[in-house]
Amino acid sequence: MKHLITIFALSTTLFSCKKEVFQDEKLVPYAESVKKELYDRGIEFSLNFNLVIEEGLADNRGAWGLSKGNSIYIDKGIYESKIKGGQEYKLEYLMLHEIGHNVFGLDHTDSQFDELSRPIIMYYPNWQFISKQDRELMYDSFVSQIR
Repeated sequence: MKHLITIFALSTTLFSCKKEVFQDEKLVPYAESVKKELYDRGIEFSLNFNLVIEEGLADNRGAWGLSKGNSIYIDKGIYESKIKGGQEYKLEYLMLHEIGHNVFGLDHTDSQFDELSRPIIMYYPNWQFISKQDRELMYDSFVSQIR
């Protein structure tokens, strides 16, 4: 009986605990910026996923970012080059692209622009080329994709 109570207590503890989420502090500001921009446009979601900077992601997979399971991975070399190059805003765009996959289930699109000529962040190479001036248009286009 003592073992049965111990097993019950252990299983109850295991199944009632929330799954821990790891978020690299270097990536959190970009995810929070995306969350705020979407919230301002009436879209709410939780940042309840892992944010990881991974070495060699671009070299091994050809990807600058990757969404898999409950995690978003950003290539370390890409992260560092955007920081050093003064292009931090492109990390926000990459984060929006990966959140599109991870949170909203969006796939890549073949279209670079939507019907209103706004840049589409889910067009694979687009996030690299969208300027700071097109930021608002890009977010508006993203919102129209998920509504």
